[in-house]
Amino acid sequence: MRLVNYYTLDNLSRYDPDYYESIKDDYPLLFVSGLSFDGKAYTVSGLEDSERWEKTYSHLKRFEDKAETHSAVYDSYIRYVLVNDDTVTWNQLVHGMFSSRFGDSIPFHSVYTDYIYND
Repeated sequence: MRLVNYYTLDNLSRYDPDYYESIKDDYPLLFVSGLSFDGKAYTVSGLEDSERWEKTYSHLKRFEDKAETHSAVYDSYIRYVLVNDDTVTWNQLVHGMFSSRFGDSIPFHSVYTDYIYND
């Protein structure tokens, strides 16, 4: 299966004008990776800066909940994430991403995210 992440710049009012000018020519960005499952493990692979990378995970987890903060622009989400620990929660993954403590980071790979807007 091919996974595609496509990044664009959204509402220009959210950016400092000088910063926007410095990054606008770099967008849109497209990242393509491959996902396979051999019956026991999930393998994600791709190319980055002309170098091949590959990571293997043992579990595909589904997380569904309300937005993590009141200031989020979405109301809720559904996420599919590859992990090696079937008991890990989304909050633990987020904590690990932002923690400055050595060892708090938990390896994972996001496969799919659906942001739900109730406006």
